[in-house]
Amino acid sequence: MTQAVSLPAEPRAGLAAGSSGAGQVQSLIASSPNTVKLRVKREAWYRVSGQELFNAGLAPSVDPRSLQLFVDGKQQAISVTGQDDGRFDPDDTVEFYGMGIDSPFSELRTYYLLAAKQPGLRISNIPSPAHPSPGGSFEFTVERRDRTIYFAALKNGDKENFFGAAVASQPVSQMLTINHLAQSSVPAALRIALQGVTVFSHRVGVRLNGTDVGQLVFDGQNTAEITIAVSPSLLREGQNQVTLIAQEGPSDFSLVDYLELTYQHTFTADDGALRVSASPGQQITIDGFVSDQIQVFDVTDPYAVQEVTGYVSKDESGVYSVSLIVGGKGQRSLLALTKERAARVAKVAPDYPSTLHDPLQGVDLLIITRKELFESMQELRELRQKQGLSVAVADIEDIYDEFSYGQKTPQAVKDFIGFAKTQWKKPIRYVLFVGDASLDPKNYLGLGDFDFVPTRLIDTMFMETASDDWLADFDNDGIADVAIGRLPVRTVAEAQAMIDKLAAYEQSNAAEEALLVSDRNDGYNFEAANAALKPILPADVRALEVKRGQLGDQATKAALIDGINRGQRIVNYAGHGNMNTWRGNVFNSTDALQLQNREHLAMFVMMNCLNGYFQDPATDSLAESLLKAPAGGAVAVWASTSMTFADGQAVMNPEFYRQVFSVRARLGDAAMRAKATTFDGDVRRTWILLADPTMRLK
Repeated sequence: MTQAVSLPAEPRAGLAAGSSGAGQVQSLIASSPNTVKLRVKREAWYRVSGQELFNAGLAPSVDPRSLQLFVDGKQQAISVTGQDDGRFDPDDTVEFYGMGIDSPFSELRTYYLLAAKQPGLRISNIPSPAHPSPGGSFEFTVERRDRTIYFAALKNGDKENFFGAAVASQPVSQMLTINHLAQSSVPAALRIALQGVTVFSHRVGVRLNGTDVGQLVFDGQNTAEITIAVSPSLLREGQNQVTLIAQEGPSDFSLVDYLELTYQHTFTADDGALRVSASPGQQITIDGFVSDQIQVFDVTDPYAVQEVTGYVSKDESGVYSVSLIVGGKGQRSLLALTKERAARVAKVAPDYPSTLHDPLQGVDLLIITRKELFESMQELRELRQKQGLSVAVADIEDIYDEFSYGQKTPQAVKDFIGFAKTQWKKPIRYVLFVGDASLDPKNYLGLGDFDFVPTRLIDTMFMETASDDWLADFDNDGIADVAIGRLPVRTVAEAQAMIDKLAAYEQSNAAEEALLVSDRNDGYNFEAANAALKPILPADVRALEVKRGQLGDQATKAALIDGINRGQRIVNYAGHGNMNTWRGNVFNSTDALQLQNREHLAMFVMMNCLNGYFQDPATDSLAESLLKAPAGGAVAVWASTSMTFADGQAVMNPEFYRQVFSVRARLGDAAMRAKATTFDGDVRRTWILLADPTMRLK
């Protein structure tokens, strides 16, 4: 969602790469009982009460002196109030310095608090008082990073595709808030980053508080960054207006990535807290506090935070200050605040012990989902076990705990699948993700947390889109090395409904028809592509061809809906389409939700563009609507999340048919083998099997 005001620029810690030692420590943490997860979004000094920790599962009998805090596999020093009596009371607290993460997948960094067998690291106190010496200033940065627009066509690798305001011919104003501006001759620095949208030239003028200060000149869909030296006379206490104006006409269209303004800040707290940069030996006085309960922490090394005790005094107006001499070596980062300004963590959650790194395990089918959907998985688990498959269910949170230090990232899922394939005693053969994924995992758009089991957003020739195969593609050929499927559900009810469909399908009689729907031959011979499938169909299956080029739009819609409701073993579409429609509106998501083929649920194979675009948090794709249809629809869908060329699609279509009908392969195996026949890397990476990969077509 939009960020309405400018905020102090924070340290931006990325996802930890870790080491073998840290990884081993993290595995021990993940398997330990009596552990609580503390999640934070931003840099702050945090305080958690004993009662909050008890509510999350920490045993009240814990010895507070044994409490240890870990992040990224490393122990971090903390402060525990009331620990000296060896009893952890509800009003006792754990306090620590925390930072969020700079990741496309999450804002939350996870800290693990656990009861160990030996005392934990505690924050040391360094007395360093000094005589009050008011005045002076230091370099301080405020920033604005709005995230309100998703730019799907941008191919920028691992970076996010969310940006702020659109910059066009009408001026766009962005406000940056300055607090406690020092009187100084030191120039300020205004940094601006823009993302080009159109493929033409861009020239964007920059004004600060009504004065022209520079411009950005760049081309196409590139990123432009500029740092402009600004006279301090142009700055104002409070709101400062940055105006951006595109000057190359209607084709000059870009998006704001971020704005930063670095200026000289007085040593005065902003609403009771201030992060200060200072040099060793420097004597400073930080004022502006309304209480004498002032704490100063040296957070230069976040794993070894130290408290610095200064001299607290009060001036004639009743304002408190703290004076100290900066210690240490190299530039130091200090955080000063009154005790009441300690922040609350974003979430206090129990950590359930897990042992995913144990190599003495293994199954045929691994289901990855959220814990709240575990119960819904029991019916499917029993169904596949009766068919001779071993099945296990893994909590996505346990995967993050053991493979990415608790941080949400698709890489953790890939690492876990790779480990289970190569290190488990019985290597996994199939993986089913039960849960939706989202192109907006941080919920910038405010539509909800729908990133249950993340996918990987990749760059294709035309756009950024989802690739579930990436999560199990270890040789980078675009094809998963373990058969992958997904049920894109958001609720327990949706999960139960899809699994009920799978169970009902196993008990139903096979339909006797296959519906082959083709678009007009506009740029490609779709009718011929469908005709090539007829000889592969089993002898007991009657092919029904529906050709839009011959029937027209209305007759095609009527024929295909009637055919689906009558009962089809498989429905194949070759043609053009978008996220929730086949070309000519001959079939769309509304039609899918109204289908009445409960007795003969069909497998849908979509040889077109975007029908499998399941990652949109605002709208269901056609594939999702078919799976969610309450009175029928699909039991399985194979479709694309991207735009690709028809010739690359058509090569693998008949091979999929050979696999499911002649070889009798499970759907996951059939999809992998079919993809191996196409030369188109984007087709390989973006065709998603929205189904149980262990299912066999009747």
